[in-house]
Amino acid sequence: MKEEESMRGPDFFLEIRDALGTIGPWQSERKATKKTINRLVSILNAQVDDPRQRGKVMYPLSEVIVLAFFAVLGGALTFQEMEAMCTFKEAYFRKFLPLRSGIPSHDTFCRVFSLIDMDQLSDAFIGFIMQAMGDLRKALRIPEPAMVQLCVDGKEARGSGRQADASGKKTPNIQTLHIYASYQGLCLKSGQIDQKSNEIPMAQQMLSTMDLRGTLVSFDAMNTQRETIKVIIEAKGHYLGGLKANQKTLLAECEPYFSAEYLKRAESDPSLQCRTLEKAHGQIEECIYTIAKVGPRGRSFFSEWQALKAIVRFEKNTEKVNGGQKSSEVRYYITSLDSDAPLLGKAIREHYKSRTTCMV
Repeated sequence: MKEEESMRGPDFFLEIRDALGTIGPWQSERKATKKTINRLVSILNAQVDDPRQRGKVMYPLSEVIVLAFFAVLGGALTFQEMEAMCTFKEAYFRKFLPLRSGIPSHDTFCRVFSLIDMDQLSDAFIGFIMQAMGDLRKALRIPEPAMVQLCVDGKEARGSGRQADASGKKTPNIQTLHIYASYQGLCLKSGQIDQKSNEIPMAQQMLSTMDLRGTLVSFDAMNTQRETIKVIIEAKGHYLGGLKANQKTLLAECEPYFSAEYLKRAESDPSLQCRTLEKAHGQIEECIYTIAKVGPRGRSFFSEWQALKAIVRFEKNTEKVNGGQKSSEVRYYITSLDSDAPLLGKAIREHYKSRTTCMV
Protein backbone atom coordinates (compact mmCIF):
# COMPACT_ATOMS: atom_id res chain seq x y z
CA MET A 1 0.00 0.00 0.00
CA LYS A 2 1.20 3.52 -0.70
CA GLU A 3 2.18 5.17 2.57
CA GLU A 4 1.43 8.83 3.17
CA GLU A 5 3.62 10.98 5.36
CA SER A 6 0.66 12.66 7.03
CA MET A 7 -3.00 13.39 6.41
CA ARG A 8 -2.93 16.63 8.32
CA GLY A 9 -3.73 19.40 5.89
CA PRO A 10 -1.98 22.77 6.16
CA ASP A 11 -3.18 24.79 9.12
CA PHE A 12 -5.54 27.65 8.28
CA PHE A 13 -3.17 30.29 9.64
CA LEU A 14 -0.23 28.80 7.74
CA GLU A 15 -2.34 28.99 4.59
CA ILE A 16 -2.95 32.68 5.28
CA ARG A 17 0.76 33.32 5.79
CA ASP A 18 1.64 31.55 2.54
CA ALA A 19 -1.06 33.41 0.63
CA LEU A 20 0.11 36.75 1.98
CA GLY A 21 3.61 35.97 0.78
CA THR A 22 2.33 35.75 -2.79
CA ILE A 23 0.74 39.21 -2.84
CA GLY A 24 3.62 41.27 -1.52
CA PRO A 25 4.79 42.59 1.86
CA TRP A 26 2.26 42.49 4.68
CA GLN A 27 2.37 45.15 7.39
CA SER A 28 2.18 43.67 10.88
CA GLU A 29 0.30 46.70 12.25
CA ARG A 30 -2.72 48.04 10.41
CA LYS A 31 -5.49 50.26 11.65
CA ALA A 32 -8.89 48.60 11.79
CA THR A 33 -11.03 49.90 8.95
CA LYS A 34 -14.27 51.65 9.69
CA LYS A 35 -16.12 49.06 7.63
CA THR A 36 -14.91 46.22 9.86
CA ILE A 37 -15.73 48.11 13.06
CA ASN A 38 -19.18 48.97 11.75
CA ARG A 39 -19.75 45.29 11.06
CA LEU A 40 -18.77 44.39 14.62
CA VAL A 41 -21.04 47.13 16.02
CA SER A 42 -23.91 45.85 13.86
CA ILE A 43 -23.44 42.27 15.11
CA LEU A 44 -23.31 43.42 18.74
CA ASN A 45 -26.44 45.55 18.38
CA ALA A 46 -28.33 42.63 16.83
CA GLN A 47 -27.19 39.81 19.13
CA VAL A 48 -26.39 41.28 22.57
CA ASP A 49 -29.24 42.64 24.70
CA ASP A 50 -28.66 45.79 26.74
CA PRO A 51 -30.14 45.20 30.24
CA ARG A 52 -29.71 48.83 31.35
CA GLN A 53 -32.54 51.37 31.66
CA ARG A 54 -32.62 53.28 28.41
CA GLY A 55 -33.21 56.70 29.90
CA LYS A 56 -30.09 56.41 32.04
CA VAL A 57 -27.67 55.15 29.39
CA MET A 58 -24.78 57.48 28.55
CA TYR A 59 -22.55 54.99 26.76
CA PRO A 60 -24.03 52.78 23.99
CA LEU A 61 -23.48 49.10 24.70
CA SER A 62 -21.66 48.47 21.41
CA GLU A 63 -19.19 51.29 22.15
CA VAL A 64 -18.35 49.90 25.58
CA ILE A 65 -17.80 46.40 24.19
CA VAL A 66 -15.72 47.52 21.20
CA LEU A 67 -13.50 49.68 23.42
CA ALA A 68 -13.04 46.77 25.83
CA PHE A 69 -12.30 44.44 22.91
CA PHE A 70 -9.47 46.64 21.63
CA ALA A 71 -8.16 47.24 25.14
CA VAL A 72 -7.93 43.50 25.80
CA LEU A 73 -6.19 42.98 22.46
CA GLY A 74 -3.76 45.67 23.58
CA GLY A 75 -2.96 43.79 26.79
CA ALA A 76 -5.39 45.27 29.31
CA LEU A 77 -6.13 42.84 32.13
CA THR A 78 -8.32 44.94 34.44
CA PHE A 79 -11.12 47.47 34.04
CA GLN A 80 -8.77 50.19 35.25
CA GLU A 81 -6.31 49.29 32.49
CA MET A 82 -9.17 49.34 29.96
CA GLU A 83 -10.04 52.90 30.95
CA ALA A 84 -6.41 54.03 30.89
CA MET A 85 -5.67 52.48 27.50
CA CYS A 86 -8.84 53.79 25.85
CA THR A 87 -8.23 57.28 27.26
CA PHE A 88 -4.68 57.25 25.89
CA LYS A 89 -5.94 56.23 22.41
CA GLU A 90 -9.15 58.28 22.46
CA ALA A 91 -8.22 60.26 19.35
CA TYR A 92 -7.75 57.00 17.43
CA PHE A 93 -11.07 55.53 18.58
CA ARG A 94 -12.94 58.70 17.55
CA LYS A 95 -12.08 57.87 13.93
CA PHE A 96 -14.70 55.13 13.90
CA LEU A 97 -16.81 55.59 17.07
CA PRO A 98 -18.89 58.68 17.95
CA LEU A 99 -17.90 58.66 21.67
CA ARG A 100 -20.38 61.44 22.40
CA SER A 101 -19.93 60.90 26.14
CA GLY A 102 -16.21 60.25 25.95
CA ILE A 103 -14.42 57.18 27.32
CA PRO A 104 -16.34 55.15 29.96
CA SER A 105 -14.86 54.92 33.44
CA HIS A 106 -13.59 51.65 34.83
CA ASP A 107 -16.73 51.47 36.99
CA THR A 108 -18.86 51.66 33.85
CA PHE A 109 -16.87 48.87 32.18
CA CYS A 110 -17.29 46.75 35.32
CA ARG A 111 -21.01 47.41 35.64
CA VAL A 112 -21.78 46.72 31.96
CA PHE A 113 -19.90 43.42 31.88
CA SER A 114 -21.54 42.29 35.10
CA LEU A 115 -24.99 42.79 33.55
CA ILE A 116 -24.79 41.53 29.96
CA ASP A 117 -25.41 37.95 28.90
CA MET A 118 -21.95 36.47 28.36
CA ASP A 119 -23.30 33.66 26.16
CA GLN A 120 -24.75 36.25 23.79
CA LEU A 121 -21.47 38.15 23.82
CA SER A 122 -19.47 35.01 23.10
CA ASP A 123 -21.71 34.00 20.20
CA ALA A 124 -21.50 37.52 18.74
CA PHE A 125 -17.70 37.61 18.81
CA ILE A 126 -17.37 34.08 17.46
CA GLY A 127 -19.72 35.00 14.61
CA PHE A 128 -17.70 38.14 13.89
CA ILE A 129 -14.39 36.28 13.86
CA MET A 130 -15.74 33.45 11.70
CA GLN A 131 -17.15 35.96 9.22
CA ALA A 132 -13.85 37.86 9.14
CA MET A 133 -11.95 34.63 8.53
CA GLY A 134 -14.32 33.77 5.70
CA ASP A 135 -13.78 37.17 4.07
CA LEU A 136 -10.02 36.84 4.49
CA ARG A 137 -10.08 33.37 2.95
CA LYS A 138 -12.00 34.68 -0.06
CA ALA A 139 -9.71 37.69 -0.48
CA LEU A 140 -6.61 35.47 -0.43
CA ARG A 141 -8.30 32.81 -2.58
CA ILE A 142 -7.82 30.08 0.01
CA PRO A 143 -10.25 27.25 -0.81
CA GLU A 144 -12.85 26.18 1.70
CA PRO A 145 -12.21 22.85 3.44
CA ALA A 146 -13.99 19.82 1.98
CA MET A 147 -15.97 19.56 5.21
CA VAL A 148 -16.00 21.66 8.37
CA GLN A 149 -15.27 19.64 11.51
CA LEU A 150 -16.47 20.39 15.03
CA CYS A 151 -14.88 18.47 17.90
CA VAL A 152 -16.89 17.91 21.08
CA ASP A 153 -14.65 17.30 24.07
CA GLY A 154 -14.79 17.72 27.84
CA LYS A 155 -11.89 19.11 29.88
CA GLU A 156 -11.03 18.87 33.53
CA ALA A 157 -9.02 21.66 35.15
CA ARG A 158 -6.68 19.74 37.38
CA GLY A 159 -6.05 21.26 40.77
CA SER A 160 -9.14 23.48 40.51
CA GLY A 161 -10.99 21.55 43.23
CA ARG A 162 -10.78 22.17 46.96
CA GLN A 163 -9.93 19.83 49.80
CA ALA A 164 -12.55 18.99 52.40
CA ASP A 165 -13.40 21.89 54.73
CA ALA A 166 -14.44 21.70 58.37
CA SER A 167 -17.83 20.28 57.39
CA GLY A 168 -16.17 17.53 55.36
CA LYS A 169 -17.38 18.94 52.02
CA LYS A 170 -14.96 18.57 49.11
CA THR A 171 -15.24 20.57 45.88
CA PRO A 172 -14.39 18.58 42.71
CA ASN A 173 -12.23 19.87 39.86
CA ILE A 174 -13.91 22.19 37.35
CA GLN A 175 -15.35 20.34 34.33
CA THR A 176 -15.85 22.21 31.04
CA LEU A 177 -17.30 21.09 27.71
CA HIS A 178 -15.95 22.65 24.52
CA ILE A 179 -17.09 22.60 20.89
CA TYR A 180 -14.00 23.32 18.85
CA ALA A 181 -13.74 24.21 15.14
CA SER A 182 -10.60 22.36 14.11
CA TYR A 183 -9.87 24.18 10.83
CA GLN A 184 -10.25 27.71 12.21
CA GLY A 185 -8.62 26.84 15.54
CA LEU A 186 -11.49 28.38 17.54
CA CYS A 187 -13.60 27.22 20.46
CA LEU A 188 -17.12 28.07 19.31
CA LYS A 189 -18.98 27.14 22.48
CA SER A 190 -17.95 26.35 26.02
CA GLY A 191 -19.97 25.45 29.09
CA GLN A 192 -19.15 24.45 32.64
CA ILE A 193 -20.65 21.20 33.90
CA ASP A 194 -21.09 19.95 37.45
CA GLN A 195 -19.61 16.53 36.83
CA LYS A 196 -18.38 14.39 33.95
CA SER A 197 -21.70 12.57 33.52
CA ASN A 198 -23.45 15.88 32.78
CA GLU A 199 -21.35 16.26 29.64
CA ILE A 200 -23.89 14.30 27.56
CA PRO A 201 -26.98 16.56 27.99
CA MET A 202 -24.77 19.66 27.77
CA ALA A 203 -23.36 18.53 24.42
CA GLN A 204 -26.84 17.82 23.09
CA GLN A 205 -28.10 21.23 24.20
CA MET A 206 -25.13 23.06 22.62
CA LEU A 207 -25.35 21.18 19.32
CA SER A 208 -29.11 21.78 19.07
CA THR A 209 -28.48 25.55 18.83
CA MET A 210 -25.96 25.29 15.98
CA ASP A 211 -26.22 25.17 12.19
CA LEU A 212 -24.55 21.86 11.31
CA ARG A 213 -25.20 21.75 7.56
CA GLY A 214 -22.13 20.41 5.78
CA THR A 215 -20.41 19.81 9.13
CA LEU A 216 -18.82 16.69 10.63
CA VAL A 217 -19.22 16.50 14.40
CA SER A 218 -16.67 14.24 16.12
CA PHE A 219 -16.87 13.10 19.73
CA ASP A 220 -15.47 10.48 22.09
CA ALA A 221 -17.18 7.34 23.37
CA MET A 222 -19.04 9.12 26.18
CA ASN A 223 -21.07 11.16 23.70
CA THR A 224 -21.79 8.24 21.38
CA GLN A 225 -25.45 8.32 22.30
CA ARG A 226 -28.54 7.87 20.13
CA GLU A 227 -30.02 11.18 21.27
CA THR A 228 -26.81 13.07 20.46
CA ILE A 229 -26.73 11.54 16.99
CA LYS A 230 -30.41 12.40 16.50
CA VAL A 231 -29.67 16.07 17.29
CA ILE A 232 -26.83 16.14 14.73
CA ILE A 233 -28.81 14.44 11.95
CA GLU A 234 -31.85 16.68 12.48
CA ALA A 235 -29.52 19.67 12.09
CA LYS A 236 -28.37 18.24 8.71
CA GLY A 237 -24.91 17.35 10.02
CA HIS A 238 -22.72 14.24 9.99
CA TYR A 239 -21.10 12.45 12.90
CA LEU A 240 -18.00 10.46 13.83
CA GLY A 241 -18.21 8.84 17.26
CA GLY A 242 -15.76 6.67 19.19
CA LEU A 243 -16.67 3.34 20.72
CA LYS A 244 -15.61 1.83 24.02
CA ALA A 245 -17.00 -0.53 26.64
CA ASN A 246 -20.00 1.75 27.27
CA GLN A 247 -21.44 0.46 23.94
CA LYS A 248 -20.58 -3.21 24.27
CA THR A 249 -23.18 -4.54 21.83
CA LEU A 250 -22.29 -2.05 19.11
CA LEU A 251 -18.58 -2.65 19.63
CA ALA A 252 -19.09 -6.42 19.40
CA GLU A 253 -20.88 -6.03 16.06
CA CYS A 254 -18.09 -3.85 14.63
CA GLU A 255 -15.15 -6.15 15.25
CA PRO A 256 -16.21 -9.06 12.95
CA TYR A 257 -16.28 -6.71 9.94
CA PHE A 258 -12.50 -6.44 10.05
CA SER A 259 -11.38 -10.01 9.55
CA ALA A 260 -7.81 -10.73 8.49
CA GLU A 261 -9.10 -11.42 5.00
CA TYR A 262 -10.93 -8.09 4.78
CA LEU A 263 -7.95 -6.12 6.09
CA LYS A 264 -5.72 -7.77 3.50
CA ARG A 265 -8.16 -6.96 0.71
CA ALA A 266 -8.54 -3.35 1.86
CA GLU A 267 -4.79 -2.75 1.58
CA SER A 268 -5.11 -2.50 -2.21
CA ASP A 269 -8.00 0.01 -2.10
CA PRO A 270 -7.00 3.58 -1.09
CA SER A 271 -10.64 4.46 -0.42
CA LEU A 272 -10.91 1.69 2.19
CA GLN A 273 -7.54 1.96 3.89
CA CYS A 274 -4.81 4.55 4.34
CA ARG A 275 -1.66 4.62 6.41
CA THR A 276 0.45 7.38 8.00
CA LEU A 277 3.95 7.17 9.40
CA GLU A 278 5.39 9.86 11.67
CA LYS A 279 8.30 10.39 14.03
CA ALA A 280 7.48 12.58 17.03
CA HIS A 281 7.89 12.71 20.80
CA GLY A 282 10.75 10.24 20.72
CA GLN A 283 8.80 7.51 18.96
CA ILE A 284 7.82 6.28 15.52
CA GLU A 285 4.06 6.13 15.09
CA GLU A 286 2.22 4.18 12.41
CA CYS A 287 -1.53 4.75 12.05
CA ILE A 288 -3.75 2.57 9.87
CA TYR A 289 -7.33 3.64 9.11
CA THR A 290 -9.66 1.06 7.56
CA ILE A 291 -13.30 1.58 6.59
CA ALA A 292 -16.06 -1.01 6.38
CA LYS A 293 -19.32 0.21 4.92
CA VAL A 294 -22.50 -1.15 6.46
CA GLY A 295 -26.08 -1.27 5.26
CA PRO A 296 -29.43 -2.18 6.76
CA ARG A 297 -29.03 -5.39 8.70
CA GLY A 298 -32.56 -6.25 9.73
CA ARG A 299 -32.36 -7.26 13.34
CA SER A 300 -28.78 -6.04 13.61
CA PHE A 301 -27.99 -3.57 16.37
CA PHE A 302 -26.78 -1.17 13.67
CA SER A 303 -30.37 -0.44 12.64
CA GLU A 304 -30.93 1.33 15.96
CA TRP A 305 -28.30 3.99 15.17
CA GLN A 306 -29.63 6.72 12.92
CA ALA A 307 -27.90 7.24 9.54
CA LEU A 308 -24.99 4.91 10.38
CA LYS A 309 -23.18 4.10 7.12
CA ALA A 310 -19.67 2.96 8.01
CA ILE A 311 -17.31 1.74 10.71
CA VAL A 312 -13.74 2.95 11.02
CA ARG A 313 -10.99 0.76 12.49
CA PHE A 314 -8.07 2.81 13.81
CA GLU A 315 -4.90 0.86 14.53
CA LYS A 316 -1.92 2.66 16.08
CA ASN A 317 1.50 1.03 16.37
CA THR A 318 4.32 2.84 18.15
CA GLU A 319 7.99 2.12 18.73
CA LYS A 320 10.29 4.10 21.04
CA VAL A 321 13.36 5.46 19.27
CA ASN A 322 15.50 4.85 22.35
CA GLY A 323 14.89 1.39 23.70
CA GLY A 324 12.74 -0.05 20.94
CA GLN A 325 9.68 -0.67 23.16
CA LYS A 326 6.64 -1.38 21.00
CA SER A 327 2.94 -0.91 21.69
CA SER A 328 -0.25 -1.34 19.71
CA GLU A 329 -3.91 -0.40 20.15
CA VAL A 330 -7.09 -0.64 18.10
CA ARG A 331 -10.11 1.66 18.33
CA TYR A 332 -13.43 1.71 16.51
CA TYR A 333 -15.65 4.58 15.34
CA ILE A 334 -19.09 4.81 13.76
CA THR A 335 -19.96 7.45 11.20
CA SER A 336 -22.74 8.72 8.96
CA LEU A 337 -20.23 9.26 6.16
CA ASP A 338 -19.27 6.65 3.60
CA SER A 339 -16.36 8.75 2.31
CA ASP A 340 -12.85 7.53 1.71
CA ALA A 341 -10.40 6.51 4.42
CA PRO A 342 -8.12 9.60 4.20
CA LEU A 343 -10.98 11.98 5.02
CA LEU A 344 -12.14 10.02 8.06
CA GLY A 345 -8.60 9.31 9.15
CA LYS A 346 -7.83 13.01 9.09
CA ALA A 347 -10.99 13.70 11.12
CA ILE A 348 -9.82 11.28 13.81
CA ARG A 349 -6.43 12.97 13.90
CA GLU A 350 -7.99 16.43 14.11
CA HIS A 351 -10.20 15.36 17.00
CA TYR A 352 -7.21 14.07 18.93
CA LYS A 353 -5.33 17.29 18.16
CA SER A 354 -8.23 19.39 19.49
CA ARG A 355 -7.95 17.71 22.89
CA THR A 356 -4.61 19.46 23.48
CA THR A 357 -5.14 22.72 21.59
CA CYS A 358 -8.71 23.72 22.46
CA MET A 359 -8.86 27.36 23.56
CA VAL A 360 -11.63 29.75 24.39
